[in-house]
Amino acid sequence: MRLCLDAAQNGYLIDTLIYTTESYEKHSNDIDFIKSFCNQIFETSTQVFEKISDTKSPQGILCVCRIPKIKDLSEIEAKGRHVFLENINDPSNLGAISRTAQALGASSIVLTDKSCDPFSPKALRASMGALLKIPLFIVSNASEALSYLKDRGCRLYASVPDPDAVSVNKIDFGKKSVILIGNEANGLSQEAIGLCDQKITIPMKENAESLNAAAAAAILIWEMCRE
Repeated sequence: MRLCLDAAQNGYLIDTLIYTTESYEKHSNDIDFIKSFCNQIFETSTQVFEKISDTKSPQGILCVCRIPKIKDLSEIEAKGRHVFLENINDPSNLGAISRTAQALGASSIVLTDKSCDPFSPKALRASMGALLKIPLFIVSNASEALSYLKDRGCRLYASVPDPDAVSVNKIDFGKKSVILIGNEANGLSQEAIGLCDQKITIPMKENAESLNAAAAAAILIWEMCRE
């Protein structure tokens, strides 16, 4: 239900709405609102809906939306705080990072095209609709994108598990900041790190296991976005 409402409220083109009679009895106002944005509308039984849905306990409503045209990086607002994700593979991580970024006030997410699909059901559900709200840019060449952001006056910060890097809580992030977060297994590429202005890290206890991408991103984004 939440994702369908977010899609309608954020201007996504909804081709098809399918809902169960039982769901309509519980959420008639919300479903009537979503209906006004749909081309096709179908009401069906719970038994039929369960065969359509990809979840074990569906809420009884789904929307088929058109994937929007992705913004060109030239449209990015340089005077902001941005999250650059390089080759994130797990849609749950992508969704969680997006949810954190949107909640804490990040200006946008820049995603490399070798990352997982941001519009997959798993990523969208993990984001709790954030991927439908926060400005999203997808780039095919990370180096060119990072060079472009530097030319726009952004300062780039590479998050790395390196004891010689500067602790993130000692950084004075400005209005033109970009935090880079890398692949879950391999981290950031050396090429991306080389283009950054500074390497940053999260201080941790000795012998502690490294944080996963979503947990690390939450700390990094909080530090970047807090005033």
